[in-house]
Amino acid sequence: MNLDWIILAEGFGTASNGAVTAIGVNQQVIITPSLPITTKRGVLAHFVDSNGTVAGGRELEVTLTVTDPSGKTLLTQTAPVRTNADRPWPELPSGVDVVLEIPLRLSEYGSYEISLSLKPPSGEPIRGHVPFYVKEAPPVPPSS
Repeated sequence: MNLDWIILAEGFGTASNGAVTAIGVNQQVIITPSLPITTKRGVLAHFVDSNGTVAGGRELEVTLTVTDPSGKTLLTQTAPVRTNADRPWPELPSGVDVVLEIPLRLSEYGSYEISLSLKPPSGEPIRGHVPFYVKEAPPVPPSS
């Protein structure tokens, strides 16, 4: 199993057929005139089982961690994800999509990191990360 991609967004919408729509893609820079700030970020990750090592319908564990510019952990969340048991095209690799929305209270300017780790039934966890940045808003020039 491997991590195919990660998308950082402001949030996600899910249709009744399971289709996911990303809202505010590439929102990696948060501009704020003061701290702390409360915000929300969404993470969509796609893991692919190209070797066929994970049986369909198997429950796996994914862990999300957010660290601040000092390396301190702000949030850790572990949740189960399940591979698709019904594979209409068995010749294609199976996959697992992880969709998470997380509220954050950020109290430092700098570089933050969201890390994902998926634990397969055997072997080492598969890891990936995506950075985002909190920057101070530039001063507003005085009006003339």
